[in-house]
Amino acid sequence: MGWLELFNNWVSPIETIFGLITSLAVFWTWWEVIFGMEKRRRLIFERARKQHGSNPSILIVDLLANKEADAKIENYCANTEALKNIPKERIFKISRMEWLKPDDAPGLVNELRENAASIIKIGTDTVHLFYAGPVAPVAIIGAEFANICNLIIYQHNKTTYENWGPIKHDYT
Repeated sequence: MGWLELFNNWVSPIETIFGLITSLAVFWTWWEVIFGMEKRRRLIFERARKQHGSNPSILIVDLLANKEADAKIENYCANTEALKNIPKERIFKISRMEWLKPDDAPGLVNELRENAASIIKIGTDTVHLFYAGPVAPVAIIGAEFANICNLIIYQHNKTTYENWGPIKHDYT
């Protein structure tokens, strides 16, 4: 019995079995990626559509130079019933430690769009926006979220934040 016969009698069947097992794993992964993720995504959006306000997130946009607003926001959220139970993984932040210039707008918009994409992926239906900064960027934020979900604005006011309410009141 030569090496070629030994190879054909033992290794070739093992290759076949290993190939079948590998192809089953590849097919299962493909199926889960194509159909499983789509099903979970549909369930998230169906729940968000039927149970309005059940998937809130917080977006913190701090554009004030050399000021950290985190402590004020944490204090405000801890004392507000609707906000205190939002988990940390649903809190997103955009911050600048220097004054904005017109050249900073594209970077700010890109960062905003990345955060908006993350907010959409987790099935958020209401965003509580804590905003501190100049007026122009908040218009960009409003435009970015206009067709995505409800946006409730909390405006920075010296020592605390004021709830200015939702951008639009039609929730149908």
